[in-house]
Amino acid sequence: LERVFQRVMDQALKAVQAAACYIDDVVIFSKSEEEHAEHLEATLDAIADAGLTCHLEKCKIARRTVAYLGFEVQCGMGIQEAKVAVLVKLGAPKDKGALRALLGFLNYYRRFIPNFSKRAYRLNQLLRGKKWEPEEEQARRDLLEAIKAGTVLQLPKKDAPHGLEQQ
Repeated sequence: LERVFQRVMDQALKAVQAAACYIDDVVIFSKSEEEHAEHLEATLDAIADAGLTCHLEKCKIARRTVAYLGFEVQCGMGIQEAKVAVLVKLGAPKDKGALRALLGFLNYYRRFIPNFSKRAYRLNQLLRGKKWEPEEEQARRDLLEAIKAGTVLQLPKKDAPHGLEQQ
């Protein structure tokens, strides 16, 4: 059912370049308030033309920061603080299921963790039968610190010089 609804939403919003959706979560990107009003009207018209409706009490309009799919989106993209708080409260995993959940969570946010694969290596080895030792606990804490660092990803500035650095 979700796939069908996603297809309906994708079809409804295909002409609206400033809107993106995941199932029933629609985000409208704009550079100014005037532009946002135009984008909002176009999006609402497209939704109405598709025979769909919006619950206005659930809508958040003209926000500078939006929580979307576990991310905090503004001029850049970061991890929602509530998600980080949940991770910190979890503590060390007690079994393979909890370890898989932890690794899945961390993997979802891997783009915010420099050298993620290298840092998560010891925890991944636990899935293959390795025993939990102080090094694994240190790896878990290192990953948590990287998540808590609050890295924000941004698009590169068009006019700024770009280059690659070798590590």
